[in-house]
Amino acid sequence: MLSFNENELEKDENNEVNNDELKEKETVENTALPDSETAAASEDEDSVISEKDITNGESTENTVNAESVSDTETALDTEAAASEENNEKAESGSGSADKRKAKRQERKAKRLAERISFKSSFKTRSTKAGTYMFTVCAIAVAAVIILNMIVGKLPSSIKHIDTTGTDIYSISDYSKQIVKNIDTKVTVYLVAKKGNEDMALSTLLDRYAGLNSNIKVEQKDPELSLIADKYSEGDLEENSLIFVSDKRSKTVDYSSLYEYSETAQQNYYYYGDQVQADIFDGENEITSALSYVTTDILPKVYSLTGHGEEGFSDSVLSYIVNENIELDDIDVLKAKQIPDDCECLIISDPSKDISTDEKDIILDYLGGGGNLLIMTSYKDNQTPNLEEVLENYGVQKQKGVIIEDDPNCYYYYYNYLMPNIQSHEVTDPILDSGYRVLMPMAHGIAETDLHRGSLELTSLLTTSKSAYAKDNPTEEDFAKTDDDIGGPFSVGYSVSEVHGETETRVVWFSTTYFLDDSYLGYTGNINLFLNSLKWMCKLEKNISVIEPKVLVGTEKLEITSGEGVFWNIMFVGVLPAASIFIGLAIWIRRKKR
Repeated sequence: MLSFNENELEKDENNEVNNDELKEKETVENTALPDSETAAASEDEDSVISEKDITNGESTENTVNAESVSDTETALDTEAAASEENNEKAESGSGSADKRKAKRQERKAKRLAERISFKSSFKTRSTKAGTYMFTVCAIAVAAVIILNMIVGKLPSSIKHIDTTGTDIYSISDYSKQIVKNIDTKVTVYLVAKKGNEDMALSTLLDRYAGLNSNIKVEQKDPELSLIADKYSEGDLEENSLIFVSDKRSKTVDYSSLYEYSETAQQNYYYYGDQVQADIFDGENEITSALSYVTTDILPKVYSLTGHGEEGFSDSVLSYIVNENIELDDIDVLKAKQIPDDCECLIISDPSKDISTDEKDIILDYLGGGGNLLIMTSYKDNQTPNLEEVLENYGVQKQKGVIIEDDPNCYYYYYNYLMPNIQSHEVTDPILDSGYRVLMPMAHGIAETDLHRGSLELTSLLTTSKSAYAKDNPTEEDFAKTDDDIGGPFSVGYSVSEVHGETETRVVWFSTTYFLDDSYLGYTGNINLFLNSLKWMCKLEKNISVIEPKVLVGTEKLEITSGEGVFWNIMFVGVLPAASIFIGLAIWIRRKKR
């Protein structure tokens, strides 16, 4: 309800009265001024006459008396006339005051009526409806503004819901645990021009930053910033990442975030076609980089050389680096010892045997709490010294290549085994992920008849009972014979032994082919290998499987930068303005009725 102040109205009336009185006083003074001038003129005239009388002293006394009487009468007549005129003017002034008072009262009544009319106008039905609509619109606009401010402060995981079928933008529990434990400030630079950023990558980075306040994400234009020159030796692709902390820095090239099928790569290189990536491995790369720049001490492993060992492919080497494990080669025969910083010694299918001295050095290393990861092949290489090292830890090699007769346990070829995975710290994450392991052309591993009771031996991978081992088979000679050894077989083994406060760990896989690049993308092979390395390095908390996100058959939910600006204007500006306009239009229309 609207109201007005009666005191203010009264104050206005008093001011008007005072103004009228001042005007009246001025009028009276102006009226009296001519009378005063007339009197002064009369006095001057009398003075002149008197001077004349004195000058004309020759005039007779009668003449003087007559003129004095005449002048006296004239003065009396003038005074009477002036008195009458003043009375008339006084009466006229009194009448004007009454008129002015009446006009003031009339104006007062008019203003009072106008104020009452304005006040009562708000009581009408149309006015009330219009006021209600205006209030609702104002509240709606305020709510939209406040809602936008609140949404702007929400984490990316809430603002950008992952609606893809394969959780492309989601972060696994394993990565979340690593990120939440980071207590070092980390800055992640996304090297890309404004508007050219990969939306999937940008969204994923924002979600990482939302998990820990120590992580800060910044976008840098490669043409305007020198950040790439500072932390990278060569040119970086747009959308590459640079992770920086007080401990160290790491660069993740954009090409390592996506994997393409062989067909897609051929179409790109030969025809220049724009191809769709098959796999997005952003989570694995980002988690690894964050762990690398925040870990105090990086574990180091050595790979034995000098015996025709099977080397690792570039893909496998990159996987090792991504696990923040440093890898170096070592020739034990030349070094005469295994370095103290060696967390694990890797032996990859040597074609020649190690020497007796090397055998002793390796046994001394293992006896002091060292760790060994070894991979061998079914080939009948004569390696008695190496086999002695393994037998010292309760395991031995079985001859022949394994043929699987159970169709559920091989892949395409009979000797491409898909063994059953047994529970262990190394294999549990693979079991949980649902991956299968492919072990092509493997031989069997068996426990020795006699071994120390302190040894804890666990079979990691086993074939079915239908499997059998065959010496030097050919493609035409896979059928089982009486000479073949029946299964089941183990193609992966783990051994551990505690020595006081230290522990020795050994993992043995009976094939090197399981690390072939063609098997890494769709099997659990690389996870099996990396988890074994991390178990050796006493990094049990980091043993996990980060599954790459399969992109084939999925579509990204994303909008361009320009579309983002458009929808922002629509929701923040246009829609609230339209609501106000509609409300005012309805109010005006009802007001006119």
